[in-house]
Amino acid sequence: MKKFQFTFSTLLKLKSVAEAQAQKDLQDIKAKVRSEEKILYAMYESVENSYQLGLQYKLEGTEVSP
Repeated sequence: MKKFQFTFSTLLKLKSVAEAQAQKDLQDIKAKVRSEEKILYAMYESVENSYQLGLQYKLEGTEVSP
């Protein structure tokens, strides 16, 4: 079995590559969270609008258009 010997500079390079990958992964996660927040906010607005239309219908007793 072959043994690996790493120099200090090689270890530093590996660490910096791992850190760069971690930063990229973090940015990807943050972008996905922002996207999901936008979707959830749009869903919330839709529910809120539906509730308002339903309340208006209940109060006025007539058909309302969105």
